Amino acid sequence: MTLCRDTKGTFHFSTIDFPARLLRHFGAKLLELFGEHCELKDAFFVHELRGTKSSSHHDPGKVDERKASMDEIFDLFEPLNPDQWVVDIGLEVRQEGHVLQWLTEGHRRILAYLLPSASEEQISAILNSRTQYHCDISAQLGELGGFRASPASRGKADKVTYIIAVFKFIRNRDEKNFE
Repeated sequence: MTLCRDTKGTFHFSTIDFPARLLRHFGAKLLELFGEHCELKDAFFVHELRGTKSSSHHDPGKVDERKASMDEIFDLFEPLNPDQWVVDIGLEVRQEGHVLQWLTEGHRRILAYLLPSASEEQISAILNSRTQYHCDISAQLGELGGFRASPASRGKADKVTYIIAVFKFIRNRDEKNFE
């Protein structure tokens, strides 16, 4: 515990990479040990499959290509119950040789696109919320910037829990992320 605390006593937890081949055994044993303590009997844990970012290049408008990409990634996990997973999906928009930025006035349209079940009033409520929406302006230019949004119950119908719109700068085909 001492190693996880800063000078003010606040905890800062780290992550541990775990070999994929041992994941099933590790998960079963961890839940078994948690089950021995009534406070932890309904515990769950999260793991992240690293190295899959930008591993799938397909047309997001083509259902068969999207499905093939998901199947390829999830082939690592047999059998898989999709109801137990939250999947982080990213869509990359780019124009080679250009730096693309989000217009802050376009955030409403992006939210409306990603949350098709949400009404205009619900989109407005997200944009006006200090806890559900954070605009990240670029270089102090209020017209340009990405955003982060947690739509909470307003995203439930579309199964969206978190949205992040950032820019990615690519130079000489050597990818550099700037968030």
